[in-house]
Amino acid sequence: MTLTEKITSELLDAADDSDKIEAVFARHAHSKEPLYSALAKATATLQERLKALAEQERESQVRHQEQQQKVEGVRKRLPNEPRPPSKRSSAWSMSGRPRARNWPHWTAS
Repeated sequence: MTLTEKITSELLDAADDSDKIEAVFARHAHSKEPLYSALAKATATLQERLKALAEQERESQVRHQEQQQKVEGVRKRLPNEPRPPSKRSSAWSMSGRPRARNWPHWTAS
């Protein structure tokens, strides 16, 4: 691995931390040409990554808008008023049989 490649790698690893970038510059201040070449390569690499991320974001926004349109289409097809609760759910048990408390002739007198 050449010095330029090493510096490029260090710069890319430190891309989100300005203190780490300053440390890379300080460590390699004595080798100007490899440092500047590495800086140019790292910048180009980061630009490519940013372009790819921007494209992913645009695609995500398009998918999001498509999903929003689908949701709006479904909402338009739904009735506007809420449906009343089912009477069967309160008078009948889960087994499908009437609950004893709802039928007076089944209760003990």
